[in-house]
Amino acid sequence: MQELSLVNCIISPGRGLACVLGKFRNLEKIRLDMRVGVRNSDISLKVIALNCPMLETVRISFSDGEFPSFSSFTLNGILSLIQNCLVRELALDHVYSFTDIGMEALCSAQHLETLELVRCQEISDEGLQLVSRFPRIRVLRLSKCLGITDDGFKTLVGSYKLDLLAVEDSPQTSERAIYGAARSILFRRDLSCMY
Repeated sequence: MQELSLVNCIISPGRGLACVLGKFRNLEKIRLDMRVGVRNSDISLKVIALNCPMLETVRISFSDGEFPSFSSFTLNGILSLIQNCLVRELALDHVYSFTDIGMEALCSAQHLETLELVRCQEISDEGLQLVSRFPRIRVLRLSKCLGITDDGFKTLVGSYKLDLLAVEDSPQTSERAIYGAARSILFRRDLSCMY
């Protein structure tokens, strides 16, 4: 199996995703979309990291509106994937455990080419400025990241390190601030999501 998508899965207590995911050595893409009430732990991510060396695409999403800060994977679990696998594309949605410290750790991600952050509210300007130190980053997509302002893009402007920078629905970011931060820019602001 090369691609696996788990959406709102409930697995027997005590078994977790680790039991299932440790068997797919050729896994290249995984999507873990955990909705309200579904919980797993970093053990699952560490098992994937140790048993799926071919993993290139990781998409993790949470949307527990009632307890937004209570996601089951911590920064350590996510970083174990980055450190042990050939992850080229990382997408995080509602992952509140991913902070500026996580952005700093990605500075050593030798294979990471695409980073997508959606509703990752713990990322600040300081974390975003670290993108200029990512070795192979080419595509950065940011959506609804409320902690990012125009200042976060200063180290990228003029560097043209990125092939694509997409910024959507980030109320503290202006199109003018991201001009010159990538070869191609996509900017959209629809603040209706805020209400």
